[in-house]
Amino acid sequence: LIYRTDTIVSTAQYMTSVAKALEIPVVATQQYTKVFGETVADCFANPEEQLKETPIFEKKLFSMCTPEVRSFLEEKVGEERTSYLLFGIEAHVCVQQTALDLLEEGKEVHIIVDAVSSQQPID
Repeated sequence: LIYRTDTIVSTAQYMTSVAKALEIPVVATQQYTKVFGETVADCFANPEEQLKETPIFEKKLFSMCTPEVRSFLEEKVGEERTSYLLFGIEAHVCVQQTALDLLEEGKEVHIIVDAVSSQQPID
């Protein structure tokens, strides 16, 4: 269903392995899990371990900057984190809105181009 799925998954695996090695926190969100399903385990370099360690939040907004995620980040990551790497699907809505929200807060945002996509190539 997602354009370039294999590339997205392999790049996500790489990014989560780097995050693990460098002790960079990873947070995931899921939009309407009942319909769209859960986070794809194969997106993690070590799914058994990383799925247990990674907080996964349900969301109803396009942005992942929900009150629950913001609270978690403030509590667990701290205000000193100013740079964020984003990757995921539905780049034209969810990734874009998350990036815009973080930029509005004065954060640095880096979108991993080989790890974002949507259902259609044009999105």
